[in-house]
Amino acid sequence: MNDHQKLTQLIEKSVQQYLKQAGTSGKLLYDFNNYFEKTIIRTTLMHFNHNLFLSAQALGISRTTLYKKLEKHSIKNT
Repeated sequence: MNDHQKLTQLIEKSVQQYLKQAGTSGKLLYDFNNYFEKTIIRTTLMHFNHNLFLSAQALGISRTTLYKKLEKHSIKNT
């Protein structure tokens, strides 16, 4: 089994657990998008030693957009 398949299985398990807890009133896609976006931004910042220019470039967004996302997710760039 390759890494992509392992990741797919983990995501599927997480979705199943989320749906059991949230029922029909959850916001699955919204919650997952926010969680993954925050994780990706934090990981990218750490990888580039908190260099906003390089992080934004790697993410394919402008620094302005990155600043807005940092604020949205309450991420401190230190």
